[in-house]
Amino acid sequence: MSRKKRILKISAISLAVLLFLGYFAFSTFLFKPFESKWPHAVAGLIPRQVDFFLAKENLAADFGEFPVLAAWDQIEDTKGWRVWSGSPEFEAWTQKNDLDGLVERIREQTRQLPLGLGPLDIFGGEEVAIAGNFAGQGLGNAQWMICGRVGWPGKLAAAVLRYPKLLRRFSGQNFVVESQDGVYGLTGGQLKKPLFITRVQDVLVVGNHKDLVARGPALKAVGGKDSLALSAGYIDQIMRVEDKVGESGLQVLLDVGKTFQSLGKGGPWPNTKSDRFSQAFLGRLIQAPSCKDVHGLVRFDHGVQIDLSGTFSSESVTPFQSRLYRVDGFERDQMLRTAARMAPADCVLFAYMHGPIADLLAQVFDSVEPAMRSNIEDAVKSTGHFKSLDDLLDALGSSLRNRMALIVRENDYGPVIARGKDGQEFQAETDGMPVFAMTLVTWTQGADSVKKLDDIRDMVGRNPEKFGLKGYDSANPNDTGYYIYDSGGFATREFWSPLIPGTGMMATMLTDENHFWITNHERMFEALRRTYFQGGDRGYQRLSELPSFRRQVEGALDKANLIVWFNPKKAAPTLRKIAKQWAEDNVLNSINWAQQRPIVEREVRNEQFGGRPINQLSTAEVDRLRAIVDQRLTEWADEYRVVNTPKLMAKRDREITYMESMDHVLLQLRLDPKHFKLALRAHTPLPTPQ
Repeated sequence: MSRKKRILKISAISLAVLLFLGYFAFSTFLFKPFESKWPHAVAGLIPRQVDFFLAKENLAADFGEFPVLAAWDQIEDTKGWRVWSGSPEFEAWTQKNDLDGLVERIREQTRQLPLGLGPLDIFGGEEVAIAGNFAGQGLGNAQWMICGRVGWPGKLAAAVLRYPKLLRRFSGQNFVVESQDGVYGLTGGQLKKPLFITRVQDVLVVGNHKDLVARGPALKAVGGKDSLALSAGYIDQIMRVEDKVGESGLQVLLDVGKTFQSLGKGGPWPNTKSDRFSQAFLGRLIQAPSCKDVHGLVRFDHGVQIDLSGTFSSESVTPFQSRLYRVDGFERDQMLRTAARMAPADCVLFAYMHGPIADLLAQVFDSVEPAMRSNIEDAVKSTGHFKSLDDLLDALGSSLRNRMALIVRENDYGPVIARGKDGQEFQAETDGMPVFAMTLVTWTQGADSVKKLDDIRDMVGRNPEKFGLKGYDSANPNDTGYYIYDSGGFATREFWSPLIPGTGMMATMLTDENHFWITNHERMFEALRRTYFQGGDRGYQRLSELPSFRRQVEGALDKANLIVWFNPKKAAPTLRKIAKQWAEDNVLNSINWAQQRPIVEREVRNEQFGGRPINQLSTAEVDRLRAIVDQRLTEWADEYRVVNTPKLMAKRDREITYMESMDHVLLQLRLDPKHFKLALRAHTPLPTPQ
């Protein structure tokens, strides 16, 4: 053998020995470079009984420079974000929460990680999950664990824990490490509370509670038995949803009731006592604190797509909710074929619901202002036709099937016009309020129910003074504001009243499709008839034919009890008019008169009555004092209105601008006495990167 070959042979043997020794040393003192991966989802290392769980794959694609989102430049370029970032609310929020400081602190802390590694370097940006349990008041007391797949940097970071001196050298912090059963406890340095760390193959487990972190290796030892990944909820309500939609997303598990308890949020939510009808009514339909074991999937693809399933806490479900949840829902095709078929494609809102009509109407009246309900009930009782408002609602409930639809569009029909016998035109008297054109659609039970509905309408029409009806021909004593006529071959009854916001009228119609329609503008009847019977072939495109609506519906629930579809962009012009009127009408409601009056009274007594208390003033002086105070409060209120009305309008305008970021929103809810399913689709297109 030549000298050159001998040198090569010796070199090869030496290199092999060095590699073997290096591999042996690396495997012994750090970790096995070629060890296998954990073959299941990281949820297989999380105990089944946890109060919260969030997991996401391909996390590296979601972030640019951690913790900034990859799509942040596009988000900042949206009108909604520009308006929000320049608003007083955003300034107050950032000052309170120090957002910029928080981001910088996160960056500073990540720069202190060993070996100059970032969180995504350690976790590999593949699959990360956070889970845990609430423990007492406040989220800060929660017991949590983070499980994430790691590459060699993460494994190396975990291996360094076995050598505290090396860890202190690389990190520059005086950490103390204790080890027990493969779980490392880390204290000292800048840590305010201990951290516990372990590794299961390629999954790093970090948490603030030793027993919780130790469950990772324990679950591996039994093949994931009793883990979250093998629970029925995770398999049925997360994995199967991912299979259905064909993509992964943010996996969610949350006990909502325990979350509210941890946050110290008592009382109902949504608030059934809210002065906003929508919140008060929605709170009667479903209560978030009564929801538990909520599983689901959240995706962020040009907006938000949410699919959730959960159970109800039986002790917190009201009798009304129990009756509502027992009503059978509707199939998607049935909704498209019947309800969505009559909605014009240009509507701003479409809602369809299956539920007990009498109960739902009762909840509607319970959600309005008490004074309004009282006035309506007094009017109904005064007719002698019904003993109470509940009797009227029962009559309606026995006449109508357990379903209803609401169709809302821009009111571009113009004023409500009637023509007298001589051809003279009369316009309905209105309060000038901007409103949408709305039609409520219900389904009758049959011939007997039609007679009941006619009796109810006649009851209102025969008592014009009790219900505020006012005819257009004031010279005719028989013109009570109640009109019966035929419209398009269907029996129509119309009521005129300046008390009805915006249009000054309400019309009702019975069709040969067993529909009972109620609208605030009679011209909407014609639009719905043409849409329902003629459709797109005659230029009246149906919502059921609109591609964006079809796509959202077909990608959501097959069966539901409630569907709501909303087009914020189309609604925005009318919403802004309503916001302006609302601000002008409600600006003074924010004044605490009980606090303001004593302040002004004290000023007047000091200026004109020598600071004497009221009990030292004569009757004439008291009268003069109150007159001066009243005058000053009036002047102060006028100035307050001038200054604050634009602020209220601007706040509402910003809220509408945020909504305009979405093209269309779909909500579907399926209910039964024990379970619910929710699907939300909010399409929010982002600007194309330049």
